[in-house]
Amino acid sequence: PQPPTAPAAPRAPTTSSAISAPAGHAPIAPPCRDGALNLQPVADWLTWNSEINTPSRDRLLAWATTECATDPAYIQSLRLFVKEEQWHADIARKYLALRNLIGRPGGFNRALTRSLIRPLGLRFELSILLLSEIAALAMSRLLLAATQDETLRGLLTQAIHDHECHIAFHSERLTTEFADFNFLRRNLRRLRLRTMFVTLITGLTARHRHLLRAIHCSKLKFARDAWRTFTAVLERMVPYRREELLAILLDQQQKPYEKAGLP
Repeated sequence: PQPPTAPAAPRAPTTSSAISAPAGHAPIAPPCRDGALNLQPVADWLTWNSEINTPSRDRLLAWATTECATDPAYIQSLRLFVKEEQWHADIARKYLALRNLIGRPGGFNRALTRSLIRPLGLRFELSILLLSEIAALAMSRLLLAATQDETLRGLLTQAIHDHECHIAFHSERLTTEFADFNFLRRNLRRLRLRTMFVTLITGLTARHRHLLRAIHCSKLKFARDAWRTFTAVLERMVPYRREELLAILLDQQQKPYEKAGLP
């Protein structure tokens, strides 16, 4: 008879459950590489994405509490949105701790951007949140296709789902905010949103160029993917034709906060 074989050594968990491992049973952190993918640019992206819009979310909630007192459902939805974003940041921090990574925050440019955005009004900040969600959705999709890390894949899959829901949520509110605009103001708003998005994507591709290089994605491909989603959202949020706007508003009234299909 064959001698009994020794039991295999326990493997370090690699799924998303490893993030929530109980105290005393922390998984062994693997090297800071995912196959051929360097995880340091990923850590920088997760840290930046977790922190960049925190002031805007806080100010938006404070504004809604006073200005939208007659719409308690929206205020409560915003509170849930803020809590969900805080949960995303917490999960990202746990993933970085699991992989022994330290992300680098935005620094001076981020602080300068916040100081410029603050006096421009809450409708502008809501637009910034929406555009940031669209850009984060595009980056998360590209990163999901490039990584083999099952824990990171689980994190990104959940993030993509939530980004899509947040985009639908914010775009519906902005559709209502822009509903009273005449044809000229709607087209000016479309132009402003396009300009804001181009500025955002330009800054993202410059700051996270190392991540794009690590996942073998050109800046142009990232910009095209993000622009495709942005265009679809813009056509529903600020349509050219008044009858299209009325149809969208009626659909939102019948199916409030239904997630829109995004390309």
